[in-house]
Amino acid sequence: MSRALPLWEEDESDVKPEHRLHFGHVLLETEQTDRVLNMLCSVLKLPRLDALWAEINTEVLPREPRSGVWLLNDDEHGYFIIATVGPNTAVFGPHMFFFSSSRWIKLSRKLKTLLAFASQLDLDSFSYTLFLNGRHICNACRNRSGVRESVMEPIEFYLNGRVIYKAKEEEGKLTEELRQFISQDIIIDVDESGELQFVTPFSKQVCHKPTTVRHAVFDMKNRKRSSTFFARTGI
Repeated sequence: MSRALPLWEEDESDVKPEHRLHFGHVLLETEQTDRVLNMLCSVLKLPRLDALWAEINTEVLPREPRSGVWLLNDDEHGYFIIATVGPNTAVFGPHMFFFSSSRWIKLSRKLKTLLAFASQLDLDSFSYTLFLNGRHICNACRNRSGVRESVMEPIEFYLNGRVIYKAKEEEGKLTEELRQFISQDIIIDVDESGELQFVTPFSKQVCHKPTTVRHAVFDMKNRKRSSTFFARTGI
């Protein structure tokens, strides 16, 4: 196992099955669940909708053959779960859709709302890239001790050993409102009976019951693939 990529297979070809449910998701500052689903189809260029439920239907979800863990994709279908809890809506789906934030930025712009692109770094932390109306605001990290801003080092360019350009160090942009937004994030987890539930990251504390849930299944067999990478990952 790579120390730098603890959630990935040893050859770093894919995320380990037991971590795919948590690997990535997005959090949106909106309660319009069905609008999110409709816009999702457009932004991600999802094909025909095969089925739709108003709750998580575990009977149709695939399991990884060796470990038996739940997955949100198989060779033919992609499964998206959209849940609105309080003022926010979380979107979960096949882990391959969270290798890049580019299309999720477009979703933020189309919905004209705040979006946090969440990706699990390791067993104890999530990274968040925040966008407002498609514009990048800041980066943050959440672990067991709380939420903090992730500040990148200023970029420097050298010529003959001398610094010829140095980007200005940006001031912290993680406001208390953004910190609170991230603190309201949820993930899907498996309870003691083996059923799926929405919980607060790291604490296993069950969140408030969602006001709205949409479990959508898409036929992915004929989805166009734009590159070798996407063909390999299934995006």
